[in-house]
Amino acid sequence: MENGNQTKLRIEHLSLNFGGVHALNDVSLEVKDNEILAIIGPNGAGKTCILNCISGFYKPQQGEIYFEGNKITRMRPDKVADLGLARTFQNIELYTGLSSQDNIMAARHVLMKQNFLSSSLYFGWAHKEEIEHRELVEDIIDFLEIEPI
Repeated sequence: MENGNQTKLRIEHLSLNFGGVHALNDVSLEVKDNEILAIIGPNGAGKTCILNCISGFYKPQQGEIYFEGNKITRMRPDKVADLGLARTFQNIELYTGLSSQDNIMAARHVLMKQNFLSSSLYFGWAHKEEIEHRELVEDIIDFLEIEPI
């Protein structure tokens, strides 16, 4: 199988209920590398429920979800994000008064190993990690063609 044809995300027979309401009923789909898939439908069709199950915000009653071969069904959202799969929300709130660069840095804090104590005691290591993340943020800003102010 070619590298570009490998399955990136697979959902098998996913079902999610809220009391007597069947939000998702036996949903299956597969997304391969370099493939774009749209989930479309009217309000209440379950589009957001699928995304919430994939990202770990909802726990389905039935079915399995795999990302890059790893079973992520019922995994916590932070653990799913650690694998490189995350979602955004429509009502994104930025930190007022911070630059776009600092807002992106704040969003990357979950990927950083330093904390207040380690940055105080091991300044060299923490400073190096900060520089590495800042360089990645600059690449993101360049890619998105936004102003770093």
